[in-house]
Amino acid sequence: MLIQLGDSFASGEGAGWRGNTSVGSGDRQGTDEAARFDSLTGKWTYRPETHVYEPNTYRESDGWWGANPCHRARHAPITYAKGAADRVVNLACSGAQSKHIWSANAGGVEQHSGLKTQLDQLRDAIFPTDDVAMVAITVGGNDISIPAYDKPGFGELVIQCMAAYVHTYFQDGYGEQWCKDEIESGAGNAISDVFYNTLKTIDQVQGALAAEGQPVGSYKLLLTGYPSITPTKWAEWSSASETGHWSDRCPVRRFDSTYINNHVVSRLNDAIQAAAEERGVGFVNMEDVFKGHRLCETDTHRGSLPAQEPQYAEWVRYLDIDVNSVNPVFEGARAKLFGSDPDEKRSKALGSQRSIAESFHPNTWGQKALGTCMKTYYNNDPINSLQRCFIGGVGPYEIPDTMVTSAIAPKTTVTDNPSGSVSIGAPLVRTLTVPANVEAGHYFQWLPNLSHQRKGQLRIEITAPNGSVIRLKDYSANDTGAWANGPWTRNYTEDPSGTWTLRIWDSDLSSYNGSLDSWSLKLF
Repeated sequence: MLIQLGDSFASGEGAGWRGNTSVGSGDRQGTDEAARFDSLTGKWTYRPETHVYEPNTYRESDGWWGANPCHRARHAPITYAKGAADRVVNLACSGAQSKHIWSANAGGVEQHSGLKTQLDQLRDAIFPTDDVAMVAITVGGNDISIPAYDKPGFGELVIQCMAAYVHTYFQDGYGEQWCKDEIESGAGNAISDVFYNTLKTIDQVQGALAAEGQPVGSYKLLLTGYPSITPTKWAEWSSASETGHWSDRCPVRRFDSTYINNHVVSRLNDAIQAAAEERGVGFVNMEDVFKGHRLCETDTHRGSLPAQEPQYAEWVRYLDIDVNSVNPVFEGARAKLFGSDPDEKRSKALGSQRSIAESFHPNTWGQKALGTCMKTYYNNDPINSLQRCFIGGVGPYEIPDTMVTSAIAPKTTVTDNPSGSVSIGAPLVRTLTVPANVEAGHYFQWLPNLSHQRKGQLRIEITAPNGSVIRLKDYSANDTGAWANGPWTRNYTEDPSGTWTLRIWDSDLSSYNGSLDSWSLKLF
């Protein structure tokens, strides 16, 4: 039995498209797997709710949304990992955050009215006779909450980046804009929360399965990272300049795309990997899975036969609107693009071939590529291994079937082990040195082995090699509880090599006392 929990990159949002084309009629040049020709009427029909998605998770045949709009595809990534005897239970839901996985009695929240959290659904779907072989979790992208934006989630980030493009290139008084400016100020803290949320998700999944007769260690628990969906380097884009991104249906500025890949996608994957290491579960980094086949990437093709073949096609669904009939200069068009109307209403107003919600998600080839990575881990890789996945073939073999995994090193951890416990004084000062060959990352994590009966008496600071002082904790007279060890995560993007200094003060040495046995820094 294979179980999938998570968001749209696990549910299969965007499946059923074998590439992209601007042709909106017929079978869209062979790319639309939901299209069927009715010989009796001589017309084409489109039934994604039966041909692409699981029953009641897309919409009913009369056009209304089904029991839940989770967009669970019949060929979501997890389905490619299963063997002949495996049963697949896919509970992932498009738009899900970590809290939509957690149990309702442990901080979980219903994503849609009447739809139980994913773990509560799992309890109903699993039986003592089931043999769980793997649980895959893809979540965290929608936990990102940029302070300047109204809504959390990677989708909101993409919307804001499209808005920056539209405001820049359609002369309406906004001037040049980049979404990276707002993201830069808030992404670090927003993504560090993903680490803690993921730890909670792992713990709850393991607890729920243990209660159903599936003990920890009897199955593989896999965390999967996120792929980059647009090019990183300027030379990787198919159009000569970014002014062509509107007609190409990838309206994102190139500086923004570079920033998102290097500082959002990579940071998100680092946080998820760090959580996997902390709990000793598996991780596959998907960042490069679509490389060479990202949206609007050079040497990819649209329309006619090449668009249907994975070695030529984009593996990501483009912005599904009719760019010839939507004029982004008008505020009404902007409301349709960036407004809060339901997806189906906006899709019809914007001339979408199917659903605007599928935009910027893996298409058929992307789903299969992600699934092949999961299959490789499931069949070949150790239970708690750390892997990255990428295309293993070239030329005609540059296809989803040739995805391979390769082991990656754990994140760097450096430890200071005093010879015996050291009493906390005024202050206690300890140092450790990070080697010169450690690359700059996004975060440092302080991992203490410390004891104190009154944590409110403590002030804790770390001085980084560049001289910056990071205060982790200050005195709090009202905080009378005992110290509890755990990871403390802070942003740090500078060169980490050199001396790090830890200082701990105790405000009242005459009453409660404490000591430090060791401390570590983890860099990711």
